[in-house]
This record gives sequence, structure tokens and C-alpha cells, in this order.
Amino acid sequence: MEERKLTNAELIKALRWCGSEDERHEMCVDESYSCPLWNEDRMTDYCKADLMLAAADALEAQQVDLRKANEIIAEGIKVSRKSRAALEIAQKRIAELEAQLPEWISVYDLLPERSKDVIVANSRGKQWDIDKAWFNGEYFDRCGKRPLFHVTHWMPLPNAPKGE
Repeated sequence: MEERKLTNAELIKALRWCGSEDERHEMCVDESYSCPLWNEDRMTDYCKADLMLAAADALEAQQVDLRKANEIIAEGIKVSRKSRAALEIAQKRIAELEAQLPEWISVYDLLPERSKDVIVANSRGKQWDIDKAWFNGEYFDRCGKRPLFHVTHWMPLPNAPKGE
């Protein structure tokens, strides 16, 4: 007859009853108690031996589970460190690229060189128009189309794309 494996709750209950020195131990043979290991063909000493083996099996299984959990945690820490390093590299690269971006310059602070193409922000109330223009010394000109009189900011053009 194959013995069934005890649940942790059954194992704890049986260990507490069989491990006591008082009358509770005698309840193992009482039919009202229903010890998961007790049957009429066995003697109490064999019951305790089976109980100890079951406890050892349960502890061993928990050790295996703990080892697996520790391995999973260790792997997660490695991945986390790699992710953190990759994130730091990405953040550094973003900061480098942001430093290369031109910033808007107020026309009240500085005007661009004459005849140099720039990007301008032309204010029309709450609406903004962004155009390419050049400064002729008096106003911003949109490549001969018409002058822009409400320009508030400008920035240099970015570098042209590199060919492959």
C-alpha cells in the first residue's frame, strides 16, 4: 500500500501531538483524533518514525524550494544591474544629444548674423509660426517672400544630415 504524502498542515499537527509527553499522545490511537499517519496495523513507534521521515522530506523540499528561489532572485539582481547600467548609458547619451540641440534665443538678447539662415518663431497672439528666415539687418526675411515683423525668438539651423 502506497503512503500518501502529508500536507504541511497535517505534518505540523501530527508532530505537535506525537511530540508531546502528556495525554495528547495517547489520542493518536483514539479514533476521534484521526492522525494522518495512524492506522490500526501499526504501532506508535513506527508512527513516530514515519512522522520524522515525513518531516525530513518536507524540510528537504523546502530547502530545494529556497535554493531555487535564491537562484531566481540572484538572476533577477543580475538583470536589474544590467538594466540599470543600460539605463545610465541611455541617460548619458540623451544628455549628450540634448546638449547638441540649439536653444531658442530671444531677439531682445541677441540677433543673428546678417544674411545667415536661421529658424524663427513668429508670434501671432496665441499662435506660433515657425519659419526658416534670414536677418537682413532690419527685419527677418522669409527668402524673399515677405518680411516677418513679429519674430520673438530664433535659433541656428541644425547641421545637415550626414550622407551614408
